[in-house]
Amino acid sequence: MGERFRPKEGTWPTVTFTHRHEAYVSCNTSNPIAEYEDGSTKVMLQQSGPFYFTRGAKGHCEQGQKLVVVMLSPRH
Repeated sequence: MGERFRPKEGTWPTVTFTHRHEAYVSCNTSNPIAEYEDGSTKVMLQQSGPFYFTRGAKGHCEQGQKLVVVMLSPRH
């Protein structure tokens, strides 16, 4: 395990990252695990399960600019 996820460079200049489904669904970006603002971030996914990403710009998540990445374990 240890795959990297990287949005296409420049497409998501600000990204918030959380493991919390509720925060993802409600577009609550107030307490992310991490926030990236350089537009060329690589996120290391170290464990299996869902990872939730949203655009950090105000109002963008509410417009549907969010993404779920599900990392499968090597056994799957």
